[in-house]
Amino acid sequence: LGRPALARQAIAGWTFEALHGFTWSEGSRAVGNPTFAPNGMLYGVHASGGDQGLGTLYRWSPYDGSFAVVQNFAYSDSGPSAPESGLVVGQDGMMWGTSSFGGVSFAGTIYTMDGTEAVAMRCEFTNDSGLFSPQGSLLEGRPGRFYGTTRDAVFRFDARTGKLKVLHRFVSGTDGHGSDCALVFGTDGRLYGTSPFGGANNKGTIFRLNTDGSGFEVVKA
Repeated sequence: LGRPALARQAIAGWTFEALHGFTWSEGSRAVGNPTFAPNGMLYGVHASGGDQGLGTLYRWSPYDGSFAVVQNFAYSDSGPSAPESGLVVGQDGMMWGTSSFGGVSFAGTIYTMDGTEAVAMRCEFTNDSGLFSPQGSLLEGRPGRFYGTTRDAVFRFDARTGKLKVLHRFVSGTDGHGSDCALVFGTDGRLYGTSPFGGANNKGTIFRLNTDGSGFEVVKA
């Protein structure tokens, strides 16, 4: 297509199909995976492009192939800006995402999109807390309890209280640095993640920790 595109592939028949070719005004540099919402629509996020050049949130319909930009992210102290991760469906049925900028301190946000496609900021990161610029997609554990990463920390957000908690801060360099991954749950119930830098050879790490922040260890460096 000569430009970024949304596509699908049938595994059995190995049939590739381009669904939509993006223009700059629709979004550029897709981040995370597109996600199907409870309404059956596919939603995705771009980190740049759009009206303000700071990314978009889009919808594509598998029913008729229609496409629409739901949100143009802007440089704002009252909303999300410049997302670096995709959306996840929460147990509350809403779509949850993070942005690397936006909010009062312009240090990043956690935001939601409800069934009417209304986008709302749920949490603001601040430099004072040492948590800023969330990167990876969120991971939900217990209902309303989300886990994520910033460049220098692993955090937990409680949607019921609106509070952030630092679970681990990357400080030594040997434990990792610059984490931009989405965390996953292991079969042991612990959180697992990666960092692209740090470790014994400064080539990155695989790490794990308990959901309360205890028991952090580097699995592979």
